[in-house]
Amino acid sequence: MDLPWGAPVGFTYDSGRGDHVTDPVVRFLSFHAGAFRYLFTSFQPRSRNRIDPRDYFDAYDDLFARIPAFPVRALHQTSFNLGALEAYDRGEIIDFTNALVDRYRFAWVNEDPGLWSIHGRPLPYPLPPYLTPAGLDPSP
Repeated sequence: MDLPWGAPVGFTYDSGRGDHVTDPVVRFLSFHAGAFRYLFTSFQPRSRNRIDPRDYFDAYDDLFARIPAFPVRALHQTSFNLGALEAYDRGEIIDFTNALVDRYRFAWVNEDPGLWSIHGRPLPYPLPPYLTPAGLDPSP
């Protein structure tokens, strides 16, 4: 489930409740909880600033406090940019992801293998990796 910030369905902020999940998400997951053995959330950054896991804890805490307990939780991390054209240090993203995994006990983490940005400029949607020997090489 995508949980974008500031949308009618996802995460939001207001001065009375702080960061929290929207009520439609809670209703949907509560209604469908019996049909699924896992919950797969897609990480959406709330801004373009440096990522700090503490900036996300209130919203995720609210989500997991208000929905039924799914036996397995998973995270679709959208920030690894595994198909990037250039090498770059992903240490900060890995540390951020590990903090979410440790706090929320995500059973697994995945990412779309595609081009999410080109030379630091974000794309509106990931492009598939280049289907060439170099484009398919998993080494950095």
